Amino acid sequence: MKTILPFLTFFMSALAAFAQSAAGDVTAVDAAAGTVTVNQPVGGSRFYRTRPSVEVLINGTKSKLADLAEGMTVKVTSGEPGLATRIEASGTPKAAAPGAPAAAGDLEHRLIGTKWVWWENKNEIQTISFIPNGKAWWSIKQRGDFTWSVVPGENRIEGTAPPRGEKFKMTFDAGLTKGKIYEGGNGRPRDTHLVAAPQTKNEIESLSVSTAPEIFANSRWEWQNKARPVTPKHWVELYENGTGKSSWGTALTWKQSGRLLTLVQSDNRTWRFELNMQQKEGKTDPKQPGQEAVHIRFSMPIK
Repeated sequence: MKTILPFLTFFMSALAAFAQSAAGDVTAVDAAAGTVTVNQPVGGSRFYRTRPSVEVLINGTKSKLADLAEGMTVKVTSGEPGLATRIEASGTPKAAAPGAPAAAGDLEHRLIGTKWVWWENKNEIQTISFIPNGKAWWSIKQRGDFTWSVVPGENRIEGTAPPRGEKFKMTFDAGLTKGKIYEGGNGRPRDTHLVAAPQTKNEIESLSVSTAPEIFANSRWEWQNKARPVTPKHWVELYENGTGKSSWGTALTWKQSGRLLTLVQSDNRTWRFELNMQQKEGKTDPKQPGQEAVHIRFSMPIK
């Protein structure tokens, strides 16, 4: 019995240590308060306190708690519930990230013109494309645009996602090729990665036109569909106050948001145009409920 007792003591100690270890992704770090929050695949979000003596290893190298970054994968060992004594992390350290942005403008500039995976499964990939002025396009058309802004000093953005304006955040690695997406109240992140590299400077600058309302206020647009072919020419006029009229004699109201232009006729008939501002034109999607194929093209400004 005396021979077995030391073995049982060792076994129970090891089992207790295992039970107090957890692995997951870092969702929040407060170096000043000495806390870290980890989202586990099983068990959800878990909050840990630390002491100054906490052992932190990042990619096998001794580091500091302040070097942990959101999105890192970690294994946390706690000597007692809620108190982390050892943190083993993999990923890019915040303090040592090569090329990490020193200011919000740097990351914003690097993101504009890039396309990233928003959501995917084996049958479908949805993407998000960053454009100037804190906007981003969703590959699911005519459902609205994202808004986003950079968290200063971090490789992270926060914003709202269509169609319901739900809050989200994205973290990025230093090379801006991989990242994590945190959406709504779900603390569990999903992976994302770069789909398309930044476009040329001229192409990127041209994207900002899609968010500028100036071209729509007091303008005439040629209108073409099956019922009203290009000859004779039909048109719609859009006025600065959000009203308008058509060549076939009906009153309109209009609203433009990002790449989407919505026209509502006086009888409540509605058209939703996906805009291409480089070509100064828009098209409806006849596959959408209640939509016919219509093509509009900018004609001229009006006084």
